[in-house]
Amino acid sequence: MKIAIKVGEEYLLETPDGRFFEIGIWGKAGGYYEIDISPCLFAMREDLPLYVHKEGNTGWVHENELKQFMEKAMRIFLITKEGTLLIERKKND
Repeated sequence: MKIAIKVGEEYLLETPDGRFFEIGIWGKAGGYYEIDISPCLFAMREDLPLYVHKEGNTGWVHENELKQFMEKAMRIFLITKEGTLLIERKKND
């Protein structure tokens, strides 16, 4: 899966073990990105799936390490003002 990372975008990743992470890309300096990553918990509330953030972590990560982490995802959603958009999915999905 080829990942195009852009500053200012936010992604929701689903990992093979069923966990979700929200990643915000806030800056870039050289080969490093400033990111905020938050694990999400999903809860059912009267037929409405909600996700709740745990404490997020903000910091700098090397571009290769970020891409490797994102490539492990089963699905990657781009979060926009209009909603979420599936941008990548594993071929066996």
